Amino acid sequence: IDKNFRKLSNTSNVRATLTPCISQLNLHGIPDFIQWADSTEHNWLAHNDVIYPSCLSYELIPLKYRKGLKGKIYNALKNTNRPKRISPGWFRFIDQVESTEREITKEERINLRKLSDLWNYNNNIKYNDFCPWANELLGAI
Repeated sequence: IDKNFRKLSNTSNVRATLTPCISQLNLHGIPDFIQWADSTEHNWLAHNDVIYPSCLSYELIPLKYRKGLKGKIYNALKNTNRPKRISPGWFRFIDQVESTEREITKEERINLRKLSDLWNYNNNIKYNDFCPWANELLGAI
């Protein structure tokens, strides 16, 4: 991905917007993503949270698993070489990442179980191993 993105973005008539779709599957990798994005020739670093399926929302991750993320994400953004190319949505996200939490609904739990089964079928690293909060979200229906 890195090689292809750099090749494409080095073309003079191409402008790129990087828009990570933040979910419980990539939340902890966001600081590394921001650092990688800063090393590329992107034109804009947008912000987007997963809305659908709602069972993948980072807001479902218990707060105890998100401690320290606010500082890591803030520092990654603060140290960027292109501060004017960062969407203002990132700063709202930073304010909420360690404080906004909601309970998983019954329907979301059912959907998350289906998606975790699909994940487990297609990946060597199982959902429960990849996401330490999995058992809390997948609990009893």
